[in-house]
Amino acid sequence: MAGREAVCQGCGSVFQSEHPDEPGYVPQHVLERGQTDLRCRRCFRLEHYGVKQAENRRTVPSASLAPPDAPGEVERAVADADAVVMVVDLWDFEGSFLPDLVAPARGPVIMVVNKVDLLPTRTPRHEVIAWVHDRARSAGVNAAEVRLISAERGTGVKALRKFFESEIGPRSRIALVGAVNVGKSALIRALLPKGSSGPTTSTLPATTQHVVSHSLGRDGLTILDTPGVIPGHRIPDLLCPQCAAALVPRKRLRSKLVHMGGGKGVLFGGLAAVRCDDESLPEIVTLAFTSENVPLHYTRAARVIELLQGEGKHWLHTDCPACRSRLEEGGWEDVQYTVSEMEELAIPGLGWVSPRGGELHVTVTVPAGALVKLRPRLIGSKTPSRSAAPRKRTGFKSKR
Repeated sequence: MAGREAVCQGCGSVFQSEHPDEPGYVPQHVLERGQTDLRCRRCFRLEHYGVKQAENRRTVPSASLAPPDAPGEVERAVADADAVVMVVDLWDFEGSFLPDLVAPARGPVIMVVNKVDLLPTRTPRHEVIAWVHDRARSAGVNAAEVRLISAERGTGVKALRKFFESEIGPRSRIALVGAVNVGKSALIRALLPKGSSGPTTSTLPATTQHVVSHSLGRDGLTILDTPGVIPGHRIPDLLCPQCAAALVPRKRLRSKLVHMGGGKGVLFGGLAAVRCDDESLPEIVTLAFTSENVPLHYTRAARVIELLQGEGKHWLHTDCPACRSRLEEGGWEDVQYTVSEMEELAIPGLGWVSPRGGELHVTVTVPAGALVKLRPRLIGSKTPSRSAAPRKRTGFKSKR
């Protein structure tokens, strides 16, 4: 087996030739060639064939794929760095904003908010930046800077690099931290000079297994790509790697206007539901947001649970039979919420609902262990509507 210094530049795993299905595997005869910038089999397959060919542990929940020492490696990298960049996913802020990751930081903390391109085109950028600053402060994170980017499209990346060079200074070490699938590795690839070999990028959770150093060029700046942290409370964390990857949006977020109340509800695929069981309540105009791969289905509240927990393959179910079986075995939880007009109800890793013009009284059904969280409104006016009024109920009664 190769020494400790011989690591895959794609994921940071130490090379090994004994376990073909594990990260870091390279056949012994290939290791003996002494090639530079060698990639392990897993990274090669991720880059050339995608998640399906690279990950054969289909029935294993994504939360179990994280390297056991990942939290320790992240903590050490943060403590040793001159500055820390916390990358968060704007479409899944509640699932990717992890304040504890930057607690050991001795230098400035910069929040880089990725996937801004997924929001509606007319969303004011300055309002998003103010929203992120407020969320950070409320969690005790004093962010020296908030930057909006799209690592995949390159939006804001050039300006971010100039910020690093001018504000952090040459020969500095910058630790990039964040949850899995927030786009840390994609950001590093976009920051590196053309022709440089960057980390492996994939929607597979825990693609980066260990800390990998990357030089940004002649200024001596070094980026430390750290393993993504798997929070464990998001919907994708409960699914296998392929089902989790399918929830990651690639296009602008899907939205649906529904009238919540009066015994109505909306399903987020077969993975969660928000409903109003009280048929006497007025209907409130509500926007539901999710990934383009997740069906949004509006129906009677009485029908919601039947569809959500129904047996067999259904067009709403985006998860595989193994994941569906595991969710059913784990059970479902009902949580009741009152959502004000200026709040949103987020289901980390899946989406959120945002009332417009009234207060929602709803029950949320999620797999046991999944987090549901109220938050200030992200998209839309930040002042309550004076003229909006609840819609008179016109729905039909559920059949008993």
